[in-house]
Parts: sequence; structure tokens; C-alpha cells
Amino acid sequence: MEVNVSRDFAFNLLHKSNLCIFFLLAITIPLSGITLKGKIVDTNTLQPLSFVNIGVKGTRYGTASNSTGDFVLNIPDKYENGIVRFSCIGYEAKEMSIKELINQPVVKLTTSVIRLEEVTIIPDSTLRTFLKKVWIKIFISDNIILGVVITFL
Repeated sequence: MEVNVSRDFAFNLLHKSNLCIFFLLAITIPLSGITLKGKIVDTNTLQPLSFVNIGVKGTRYGTASNSTGDFVLNIPDKYENGIVRFSCIGYEAKEMSIKELINQPVVKLTTSVIRLEEVTIIPDSTLRTFLKKVWIKIFISDNIILGVVITFL
């Protein structure tokens, strides 16, 4: 009987140690790979840029810069030849190879000027009058009684 107890004990111990090894491997395998660290700044002012979107093209790996422009991006080794894209509103998007980013951890983004067409702002009362006219015109053209439309508005 004692032999069976020691065998069971040895089996349980071996089983538990295998589980521990499995969990250690499961934790450390995803941590292996490439760690990209850097800082994103404005080209003209050299001020850090906050919350810039950073991602490896064609993958689900990405991050954003923090409030001081710093970022850390962990990616698997299989993407070592990948392209990292940096984008932020008000700046031109920039793409760099991972190898280039490892050698040059400071990324400079250039401001982007977007020209807008002229914008006309209509006061609320004018807009309401305009919409009434359009509404009435639509319903009159569809042969609906004018009194119903006016009561509705």
C-alpha cells in the first residue's frame, strides 16, 4: 500500500511540475519578440505628440503614444520585416520599417494643412423657414392638402 501512495505522490508531483512548466512557457512565449521603444515629436517644434496611433501594417499589433510622446510596441519576431505606420489628426501619416525604427527611435511627424471650402452658417430661424418652404413645396407637388402640412409644422 505504501508503494502505491508513493507512486501516486510521485505522479501528482510530476503532473503539477509539468503544469507549472506549461504555464511558465505560456507566459514567456508571447513576451518574446521585438520590442520597439521610441518617442514621437513635431518636426518643427520638437514638442512631443500625445496619442499618436501606431500600428504594424497588415497586422493587429498597435499602440498609441502616451502624453509625453513615448511609446512601446511589442510584436512577434515574424514581423521583423514589417512596416510601422504613425498617424495623428493634423499631421501627415508616416511609415517606417521596423529595422529603421530600431536604429532611429525618435519619429518626427510633419503638420498637415487641410484646406476647407467656405462654410455658411445659417441662424436657426432662417433654417426653420427654409425647411418649412421645402416641406410645403414637396407636399404641394405630391397633391397633399396644404392645411395638413401647415398644421403638422
